[in-house]
Amino acid sequence: MKDFLKRTAVVLPAALLILGCSASKKVMRELQDLEDEYKYHLGVSVLDFEEGRNLVSWQDSRHFNPASNTKVYTLFACLNALGDSLPGLSCRISGDSVLFEGTGDPSFLHPELPESHAFRFLRDSGKVMVYYGGDYSDERYGPGWAWDDYNDYYQTEKSAFPVYGNVLRLTGDSVSILRAEPSFWNTSLSADGLKPGIIRDEFQNIFRFSGRPLPVQLRQDIPVRVSDELTCRLLNFAIGKEVAYRPGHVPGKTSVIYSVPADTVYKKMMYESDNMLAEQLLYTYAAGNGLALSSEGAIEHALGKHFAGMPDSLVWRDGSGLSRYNLFTPRTTVEVLNRMASRFPRERVFSLFPRAGKTGTIQYLFRDSPIEIYAKSGSFSNNYNLSGYLYSKKGKLLIFSVMHNNFAYPIRDMQKVTERILTMVYEKY
Repeated sequence: MKDFLKRTAVVLPAALLILGCSASKKVMRELQDLEDEYKYHLGVSVLDFEEGRNLVSWQDSRHFNPASNTKVYTLFACLNALGDSLPGLSCRISGDSVLFEGTGDPSFLHPELPESHAFRFLRDSGKVMVYYGGDYSDERYGPGWAWDDYNDYYQTEKSAFPVYGNVLRLTGDSVSILRAEPSFWNTSLSADGLKPGIIRDEFQNIFRFSGRPLPVQLRQDIPVRVSDELTCRLLNFAIGKEVAYRPGHVPGKTSVIYSVPADTVYKKMMYESDNMLAEQLLYTYAAGNGLALSSEGAIEHALGKHFAGMPDSLVWRDGSGLSRYNLFTPRTTVEVLNRMASRFPRERVFSLFPRAGKTGTIQYLFRDSPIEIYAKSGSFSNNYNLSGYLYSKKGKLLIFSVMHNNFAYPIRDMQKVTERILTMVYEKY
């Protein structure tokens, strides 16, 4: 009997190893067939979270353009560096004046975020307002962005002190043709447009249209052309008092006024793949670490402090993933997700990611599937990626990154391929 138990103790792990190898070989064959069929670049990495064991490594050391999977990196940096609330203002009370400058915080009068404590502080202070521009020197757009997308809602200009989300929100109205939010912009609407839709002049805030460009109740957000002068005028409109402008930093020692719970912003960024929030969160990361408001400086700091020891090099150029210059490997993205789930409560982490078939940008994926997936998608022309967490059929928590680059098919085709790959992983592991 003892000999039998000894033999069993040896044979069972060996058998499980063989079964595991067999499953991996089947998955690899499937992935090879997919790449041959679609003639594109595919990278897949899957990690068993509890065991720390790589289950699938298909070209996962190759660099791919991550698109909005970049937001996973921005989220991880901010989770490590910022507290429960975002820093909203850097300010100092001097006599009868409030001297303040921006921290990049995106929440100030943002139309879809809770009212900011920083806004209430300025509105209720009863003092003279003086806004300082700081040493902000970034370009309005990130490197590798499509500059001719200036009129599209997903590409707002970056700034040290966003107000109203740096957009004009227009709604079709049966009475006035267009309703502007905030009404500050009413005088900037011009009915002399020559093109369909509503088009902003590239370098000034004139919004041209003809006829009735929006059906009743249909909404359109258009980025505004940002400047320190505009920031002061919008603050004056919102607070109801004159706001003076000064260049440079607030003189003397300053204090931080916090704005909104950080997770409300993280969740909106991840669920809706909000580029404006991602870019501005890099600035709040910089402010939280005493750095100048610079995307490049924030990324450089984060790479040295929170991304050391990654499996592969990172080419990280912006917070949102709009840049075509970003390059990450699937296994590096898996490592970031692994560190995230190891350092922070799992329930919190999962709550910040859209759930497949339920919420956010992946609510239409896996709708008729039993798989429980929390993940971030990322896409633009010819690229589609999905990275996150899934529970396998055996109840194991798996971390995955599936990256499709340079395909000549509709993105929906690659979404179906992604469903096919992850369903196979769910069944086999």
